[in-house]
Amino acid sequence: MRRRTAATVVGRRLSKGFSAFAIAVLPGRVTASAQATVGIGATAITHFSDSDGGTPVGGMAFLAIGKVNGPLAGRVDATVAHQGITSFVGTADLTVAFARSATSLVHPYLLAGAGFDHTGGATSATRPVAKVGLGFEDRIGRLMLFAESTANLTFRGHGIGTTHDLQLNLGMSFGRR
Repeated sequence: MRRRTAATVVGRRLSKGFSAFAIAVLPGRVTASAQATVGIGATAITHFSDSDGGTPVGGMAFLAIGKVNGPLAGRVDATVAHQGITSFVGTADLTVAFARSATSLVHPYLLAGAGFDHTGGATSATRPVAKVGLGFEDRIGRLMLFAESTANLTFRGHGIGTTHDLQLNLGMSFGRR
């Protein structure tokens, strides 16, 4: 029988909680006028609050559901980054696409969301996080390339304040609305 470690138990609970939150936030019914988008990419996070001098790198993925050709979409993000310790950030976001012409090459959008940041290591902690950002998409056939930057605020609690991070994501998505 496989032994369950504390990290495995915490990971499963976070995953279940994140999934339940996403189901509650995203629309309850996906109709024929709605479409799902899946995205994957690379990420780098710069910490402005800490003086560690490093930039954790890793990967990110998202699932977005929105009305076809509509400006609004609900989105669930998961980011894993590592530099000495591993950090997992999960958020539920709202994206708002700017109006664009059919011939436009670059499609800008805003995103804002809230979720949690779980940092492993000797001082393992899970804290609430809020983010706001700007992204750009460019279609190449059925493939959509994206680049986005978000400002992340992680609330430390106990009167300590917040950490301020800049997250950069580069990747591709499929099934764009």
